[in-house]
Amino acid sequence: MIGRFCGPLLALLVVPQVVVAADENGAFAVKGLGLTKCSEFVAAVKEKNKEKASSYVGWVGGFITGSNQNAELTFDLTPWQNVRTVTSALFAFCDTNADMRFGEAAARMTAALRKDRLVTRSDLIPIEHDGNTAYVYKEAIRRAQAALAERGIFTGDITGEFDGATRSALETFQKENKIPESGLPDQRTLFMLFRPAQG
Repeated sequence: MIGRFCGPLLALLVVPQVVVAADENGAFAVKGLGLTKCSEFVAAVKEKNKEKASSYVGWVGGFITGSNQNAELTFDLTPWQNVRTVTSALFAFCDTNADMRFGEAAARMTAALRKDRLVTRSDLIPIEHDGNTAYVYKEAIRRAQAALAERGIFTGDITGEFDGATRSALETFQKENKIPESGLPDQRTLFMLFRPAQG
């Protein structure tokens, strides 16, 4: 749901806009919903206009894909975040920057995400739960193991494999942070694990 994890990610969006692919003057054309004001996106969410809000989520997904394609040394700007998590951060940012163009807010987001990006391809690890399978980058699991090890929760080898020790460490972290104890690297858990200082 939009707005769910917005607080700490909001702080990421205050960095200046960085343009990677543009003309010789640094200008580039913005299309579609990127031309609307942030206030229109916020209104769509607050009014529960699912069709319009979903259009913004789709636009963000396309924007991230285009940014991945054109940003130097970038495989994926969102190594653990899904599009809805990123859009939640944009919602919070747009809620306090109503007159900004949505495309500019998205550009600030990609600049903020750049420091934690995947520079090279990472294998996707299937994680099964309740008959469903989710896929997480092996590098995201490796980063989670490292973050858990820093807290003294994970004592296994940092391999990027989702094993029993990793699941158990995630359950401990979830219990300590009053998150549902699934042992899974879900969005809320990874959000709190990777952004604790901003929460």
